[in-house]
Amino acid sequence: MELDPNIFAPNTYSVLPMAPTMNRILFRLLSSSLILCLCACSGVRQSGGGGGGTSNATLLLTLCATPPSPAARLSILTFRATVTGVLLTPSSGSAVAVGLVSGTASTYVAEFTRLQSDSALLSAAVSVPAGTYNSLAVTFSDVSLNFCTQPSSGVAGCTGLQQVTGSAGTATASSGAFPLTVTSGEKLGLALDVNIPNAITASGQTISAVNLAAANVLTATVLQAPSSTTDLSSGQLAHIDDLYGVVSNVSTSAPSFTLQTAYRGAVSITANSSTTYDPVCSAQTFSCVTSGALAAVDAILNADGTLAVRNYSPVSFTATSKDTIEGVVTVPPNSVNQVFDIAVTDASFAASNSLLNGSIHPGDLVTVGVVTPQPFFIVSEGLTIPTNSFSGSTDVSPIQPGQTVAISASGFVAANGSSAFATATANGVALRFSRVTATVVSPTSPQFSTSNYPPYFGFTTNPLVQITTSGPGTITDFDGTSSFTAVAGDSVSISALYFGSTASPTPLAWSFSAATIRKH
Repeated sequence: MELDPNIFAPNTYSVLPMAPTMNRILFRLLSSSLILCLCACSGVRQSGGGGGGTSNATLLLTLCATPPSPAARLSILTFRATVTGVLLTPSSGSAVAVGLVSGTASTYVAEFTRLQSDSALLSAAVSVPAGTYNSLAVTFSDVSLNFCTQPSSGVAGCTGLQQVTGSAGTATASSGAFPLTVTSGEKLGLALDVNIPNAITASGQTISAVNLAAANVLTATVLQAPSSTTDLSSGQLAHIDDLYGVVSNVSTSAPSFTLQTAYRGAVSITANSSTTYDPVCSAQTFSCVTSGALAAVDAILNADGTLAVRNYSPVSFTATSKDTIEGVVTVPPNSVNQVFDIAVTDASFAASNSLLNGSIHPGDLVTVGVVTPQPFFIVSEGLTIPTNSFSGSTDVSPIQPGQTVAISASGFVAANGSSAFATATANGVALRFSRVTATVVSPTSPQFSTSNYPPYFGFTTNPLVQITTSGPGTITDFDGTSSFTAVAGDSVSISALYFGSTASPTPLAWSFSAATIRKH
């Protein structure tokens, strides 16, 4: 579908080209984040040797990422790679291929900025031969990292926006959990951690290279719960939060449903008596789950490889189509022409006649023009939020660099040779979770002070992060600690609603409301 050219107008900032030469191009708009991570995933049984074992064990894999130190002051917007294979190398015999989560056609798109605070399901309940394994290797392709620079302290937004690509390669974990011995009938989970600092070459605010096949990029640890470093209970291995997609296969008797994600396959999830629902669900029961709905789901990975719903939140765009794009805002919006720019972090696709399927990927850059939208809303999941100017707005002026928003796309034109940006029209805008790493300044609860944010946030004072401790809806979950026990100087990654520097009241009560806090 072509866009109405009258909704876009010239923007006033320039974009550095997306190539190692970094030749500057002028772009104009047309008018109208050692952390302990607990991760897990799903796959299919593959044949192969396993160090002489003759029976099978069940393996779960999760994926997370260690971000650069906040003191590095890097502004990484997106970091994408496609997982094309996972191999276990036994002490003897043939390598064993570990299947990825179902429905991904043997590939899986990882977005590592999300994984600095959240864990993702990579493989779950995969049958592997019992035996001893010496290493695990993950092969990546289509590696791309967007970052920006902001030389002016206290100024929000990206001045220089650049992209670095990396070659296909294999990251290997051969220590930590390895050598790994699995026995017949055993159910075992591994957390795979991608170390971003070891994968990039950086100087100042500039990143010049990315290499996921570099030394010490991948580590593996055994998932164990409960422990003193998580808020999980017996039989639970990891939080798998903020799954985003379209609901299908709803069974009220189970109760269960399938969530079709854009880049990480179709995920089967079961609700239980502990499941909570977003406050917008008046009944606060499984009846809130409807086939065809767009939803954000926080889940818990169980030791048997199943996923249980922790919190369910419908994403209530009024448009029938489920074509949506989620991305981090890169510059202040153009309020005159109702235009803003995002770097894509996720999406959802309509089941038929999709404008986006095959045309949009994490890391893509999109210029969004807002046209006669429904009132903006916040996918709060029941988190504590301050008085703010975002909710109910139909104007882009409350949108801030560093916020992550989802848009309901009514039109889309892919990027072409003359511009690095695709263009989209939006008839709805929702506030979603930003992922960022910072340093704890004052470790108090339920609000704590933080510093060392990426420069493009433009903070001139230390923002506050809010912790939610009771429902309805979700509460803040913890990784690397069982509760908020950080001390001054600790590094934490948060998945949080970001309300920006213009939210009221003044002075701002808090800037972030955290869904997840991962202590390093």
